Amino acid sequence: MRPTRASLHLLPAAVLALGLAGCVDTANQARVDAGAAAPQKIVRRDGVSPRGATMALASVEGAPQPVADAFTSDFAAVAPSLDLTTRDQKTAAYLVRAYISAYPGDQGGTRFSYVLDVFDRRKVRVARITDDVPVKATTADPWQLADVKVVQTLADRSAGDLADALTNTSEAVAGSAVASAAAPARDGSQVAASAAGASVAPPRVAAGAAQAARLGFADAR
Repeated sequence: MRPTRASLHLLPAAVLALGLAGCVDTANQARVDAGAAAPQKIVRRDGVSPRGATMALASVEGAPQPVADAFTSDFAAVAPSLDLTTRDQKTAAYLVRAYISAYPGDQGGTRFSYVLDVFDRRKVRVARITDDVPVKATTADPWQLADVKVVQTLADRSAGDLADALTNTSEAVAGSAVASAAAPARDGSQVAASAAGASVAPPRVAAGAAQAARLGFADAR
């Protein structure tokens, strides 16, 4: 079971307004101070899977290379169980840059933070997701505390947060609408099918998906 996550309710305009000036391949992009970032989440959209919103983890920065490599591996391992569809960077609908930092906690201990910047195909940043993981220990080099459990928790929680956020994309909403239309009805019949046998969303569902496509990130409820 993943750790409990607080959520932040965002309207479409607010989601799209999260850092619209960001560019995924800007060489001089300002580094993220993950330790100073307040927790920020996007609530999962009811009844929608993130599967249709393909993504690629473009980079992991801020942590020593062994920690970054372990995070990348753990993130890739947990992604399928969260319905995250990973692709290479050239074909993914969304690119994700991860930033990880370690710093002293407010009341002793150590905190490990992550920031996920999500970019669309236009290389515009459309969302930022942040949170941290506390550890009840201190040391001169906090990265020495980034053991297997800590890195796994960071990967699991950040992947879960990303999955929640991606359910609000037009691709995920449309994909879930098609999947729902393709599912057999209770009497065993198909909801809708084309002449070629492909599933087709009913007009009401298709209209909802089209509206979400115009919004980009759909309304997070």
